[in-house]
Order: sequence, then structure tokens, then C-alpha cells
Amino acid sequence: MRIWRSVAACVLCAAVTVPAAGCKVNPDKMMVSGASQFAEGKEEEDYSPVNSGALLQKLIDRYTGAMENPDPKPMSDDEFQKLQKKIQTQTQPPTTAPVEEESEPSTEPPATEPAPPDTYTVGDYEDFKAMLLQAYTNTDEVITCTLTGSYAVKADDYQLAHEELRRDYSIETCCVERWSWYQQGSTYTVQISYSLPTEDVKRLKTETDRLAKEAVAKIDTEGKTEREIVAQVNDYLCDLVTYTAGSSPFPPLSYTAYGAFADGDAVCEGYTRAAKLMLNALGIKALHVHGECTNGELHAWNLVNVDGAWYHLDVTWNDSSRSREDYFLVSDDYMHVSRDWNAGLYPAANA
Repeated sequence: MRIWRSVAACVLCAAVTVPAAGCKVNPDKMMVSGASQFAEGKEEEDYSPVNSGALLQKLIDRYTGAMENPDPKPMSDDEFQKLQKKIQTQTQPPTTAPVEEESEPSTEPPATEPAPPDTYTVGDYEDFKAMLLQAYTNTDEVITCTLTGSYAVKADDYQLAHEELRRDYSIETCCVERWSWYQQGSTYTVQISYSLPTEDVKRLKTETDRLAKEAVAKIDTEGKTEREIVAQVNDYLCDLVTYTAGSSPFPPLSYTAYGAFADGDAVCEGYTRAAKLMLNALGIKALHVHGECTNGELHAWNLVNVDGAWYHLDVTWNDSSRSREDYFLVSDDYMHVSRDWNAGLYPAANA
């Protein structure tokens, strides 16, 4: 840590009281110089205990509030009618000009009609969540479902399903910006909006998978314990990624694992998604956690299972704190000092 390097330099200056032959060194000046170097550029926060004091407040104030957290809302009748017209326009067969008898037969493949929105049958909450996962995987913009039995979609179901899916699926859930729905009898229509054009999101997902595999190949697992492998992933991302400069709203790629892997630029969401992808590929269970810090801002980090026990891992804060181990494999109690989360969605970390 920076403090120990500075202390070592200061002690060294104090210990050297006899200059080497031919060197004109004043020991008193060395002491003053050493003290000056020790204080230069340092702030009080550097010397506060880990997970408390000014350093913790800096992390809370600077490295939170950068999360994609879609807010569902119902569609109005007018919005639904506009959506229906848009769908009908997109699914109209293409108009082709009549072929003249003299013309050569076309070698172009026949035009493909746009597919209508996928329709699902939903009988309970798990069906509903599975429908959303399939829509995210396909990067669908519009889906419909027919409700069966006594199940009725509640407004909270959208938010809960998204949070559960984000916990487990890093690539599929990226770039989801907002969604809205409309009920018409037993039929629900859901419109999903993304932070990038859908074709760009599809390419991003493919590239993220490739980049994650390249990153994993750089981790040495031979003879390593699970803790050592997690430490390598933590160090790899701290070396690779820099927290996005500026303030919210950040560029869409900052919230993705692609931004972390390809650009070395991400906010907490990007760090967290990248860490989960790498750890899962290395055979270590890892979850994407999101919660609220004491300043009211949202934040993301990971839960990691090492040797059968769950621990918290906040790579973003490790990269920004004074040590990469300040938020490395720590307990619920340790993390509750700075944040809270929906404990019902995640395993306990009491080790």
C-alpha cells in the first residue's frame, strides 16, 4: 500500500546519518526532505482505517451511482396503438415491382419478411422470468404473452425478474435501458428499449463472449487455489480497467463487460459483469449483486463462492481504494458498513 512505501522512504531517510565519502549531504535536510516527500500529494484519507473514515466516504461519493436500473412503466392506450402500427408496418411483405418478360431472372435471394413479435404462454412468475430471459437473449424489442390459469403479472414482477436475471446472466441482460407493458384481456405486450441500437447490442454480446475467453486464457490456474484464482481475476481487471471519467450519465459501453475488456473503461456495472464472466468461465461461482450505498446511490459488485463459502468482491472499489484487498472476499457485515442490498436474492456471506 502507498502508506507503507511512504513510511519506508521516511525511515530510510532518518536512518542515513553518515553520508558516503565525497557526498555533501546534510542529515537534517534529509529528514526535512523525507517528511516533505511523505506528505506530498497525500490526503488524510490515506491513513484512515480500511472501510471507514474519509477514504470510505470518497469511494461512496465517487464510485457509486453508475448502474443500469431499468424502470418499468405501463403503456398508455395511445402508446400501444402506435406500437401496433409500427409492428404492422415492419411485418408488411416487401413491395416488388412487376418483372418484365425480357429481363433476366434475378439472382438475388428472396426478401425475408420481418418476424412478428414472439408470443409466449405464461402460467406463473417463473414462466414470466423465462420469457424475459429469452427476449434478452434474442435482443427482442417486442414480445407478447398469453396468461393462463390464475397468474396475473404484477408491476413488481418486472423489476424482480430483471434483478434475478442480472444476478445470473451478465451478457444477456446488458444494455437493457427500460421497458413498458400493455394489458389487453389475458394478453400482455412488453416493449424493451436498449441503450444502443439492437444490431449493435447483438454484436456487442458476441464480441463480449470472445473477449471474455481471451481474458480467461491469461489467468494461470495450474496448481492454484480458488482464492488465488479470484485474486488473479481481481488484479487482472484492476490492471486493465480504469473507472470512466466524468459523471453520470456515462456512455452506454461503460456499463458493459465489453467496455471493460475492449476499452479498459467501465463503471461498477462493467467491472462486475466482466468479473462474473471470467470467474464463471474459470469454474468459480459468481453472482452480480446490486444494492444501494449509504449516499442513496446504486452500486454493483460480486458475490463469489470460494471453497464452499460465499464472499463479497468489489473490484471497482479495490481498483480505487488504497489496496486491491480492501474489498476482497469479505463478509456481509463488512459490506453493510457502506451499502445495503436485497438479501433475499443472494446467499449470505458470513465467513
